[in-house]
Amino acid sequence: LRAGARVAIGSDTPVETCDVLEGIRAAVRRVARDGRALHPEQSLTVEEALLCCTRDAAHAAAAESALGTLAPGQLASLTVLTHDPVGDPSLLDACGVAATLVRGHVVYEGRST
Repeated sequence: LRAGARVAIGSDTPVETCDVLEGIRAAVRRVARDGRALHPEQSLTVEEALLCCTRDAAHAAAAESALGTLAPGQLASLTVLTHDPVGDPSLLDACGVAATLVRGHVVYEGRST
């Protein structure tokens, strides 16, 4: 990232769960599910982790014209979190999924707080 490269992150099942929030927590904290430290010098900020699993993952899949950002012409597939971990990284553990939209349609409504 410091060199300007785009880094795509995501789940690597069965190595990791498909829980994207767990993956973001691991990218930020660099701690494995079993508690092992995972190269703490490679820690990302919450904002960097979110960009890596959205915009940069879409770029890696050659799908950035349709996915990865909220912009006119995009497919409007997104997840709404219950808290803002970018504004306050201490809320990362409290984050849950409030809603998920796929191509502009609500496909999941979770907890709101």
